[in-house]
Amino acid sequence: MAGGGINMAFIWSRVYTFQQQLLIPATSRPPIIVLLFPVAQNFVELQYQGKQLSVFENRPIAIRVAAASFLLYCLAYYVKFKRSLAAHHSPVYERIASLAMELLGSLSLVSMAAVLFPEWVGPVLWILFALFLVSRTLQLGRNWLRRRVIGGVVGAVPAPEGEWDP
Repeated sequence: MAGGGINMAFIWSRVYTFQQQLLIPATSRPPIIVLLFPVAQNFVELQYQGKQLSVFENRPIAIRVAAASFLLYCLAYYVKFKRSLAAHHSPVYERIASLAMELLGSLSLVSMAAVLFPEWVGPVLWILFALFLVSRTLQLGRNWLRRRVIGGVVGAVPAPEGEWDP
């Protein structure tokens, strides 16, 4: 598209190529973060195309946090995937990996969004991410405390599906 528009065919071809490189069965596809991160990366590339400063020079901390958190997210996904295939896998490792994936995936998307949007939007995004962390921590603490109190009175209460049980 002429005049600085967004080339959606370019973005979707990159996402399709990225999807084809995943050697994961269709029954266990990774969460949506794996699709959103390359799209955000393509938007960043398009935003900085033809500019004197690169994204690494303009917003070095945010782009490094985004890259590092996405790589750690992929590592957590790998651990979760490998542990689920093991003969004697522990659900604790799976829950820890799921929590790490949730936090690192959110961190990588917030960092990429902070790069994409104007600089004044960045602090708002980081405040929203901090609120998300606080609410998630309180939710995990509440669930843990509830299981300990109820578990001590009534008996063992299993952790709800997808919840981390320390």
